[in-house]
Amino acid sequence: MFGVLLVVSLGARLGREVLERVAIARWGPMGALAVGAAVIAAIVIWRLDQRRRIRRRGGEEFTPDAVRQQVVDSAVGAPAFLEDGTLLGSSVFVVNQHAKVLEVQTGYSIFGGDGSPLGEVHQIGQSRAKQWARALTAFDQFFTHHFEVVATDGTVILRVTRPAKWFLSKVHVFDGQDRYLGTIRQENVFGKIHFALVDAVGNRVGHLQAQNLRAWDFAVVDPTRSWQYASIVKSWEGWARTAVTRADRYVVKVHGPLPFPVRELTLATALTVDLALKQDARGFG
Repeated sequence: MFGVLLVVSLGARLGREVLERVAIARWGPMGALAVGAAVIAAIVIWRLDQRRRIRRRGGEEFTPDAVRQQVVDSAVGAPAFLEDGTLLGSSVFVVNQHAKVLEVQTGYSIFGGDGSPLGEVHQIGQSRAKQWARALTAFDQFFTHHFEVVATDGTVILRVTRPAKWFLSKVHVFDGQDRYLGTIRQENVFGKIHFALVDAVGNRVGHLQAQNLRAWDFAVVDPTRSWQYASIVKSWEGWARTAVTRADRYVVKVHGPLPFPVRELTLATALTVDLALKQDARGFG
């Protein structure tokens, strides 16, 4: 995957060189405007094509077959325990963010390892002014974001709040009745990123730690780091989605039954990775 990131970086550098040495040098400001218009047109065409594909699939952005293939590609293996068909009772599940070029309302779909829907994540509590600010600026990290994790029957399982951040991020986790369960708190900026999982009374009950410097895959481990609660594997979403959206996709495997509230905090870590680190880092939306 380092090669992929290298190619993307070189492509961005080449694009800037073409803009400066060809478009601006030959045609001046109008050349730069023409290049910008071409980029916008390409993004719009891509998005329209995506909508056409979704309509052809009966309105499904993520089909069961695609989700099952995503699980296979992640190489997380079979479920570690008997699942009960619910989100909190799943060993393997998938968290896929909906692709939007201009993202003012972040949302995710959650699926079981067999491709069946388990729930949705909805962003709540946004004013019109905040949505406009998100559309016109790149300052998402300076806003507080609120989310609900909702089961397929409409029951709210968790509520998650990511306060405005500067360098270190944190996510507060509540149950469906707004009872505080704990916080997932980033502890470093440089090197392999890691978080502490802290329960409602301040006890450290686990860690979320990146497996590499790119913060691509994560492990959720116990306080002594001797037993792994869960694995979080980022899926490659394709060149176009990577270039023009912030729509990330993850496969999560819980390695064994977990007690309350460690199970709820571990579920929330799948969102924490994206909300705390990825959403402010790339994309045009």
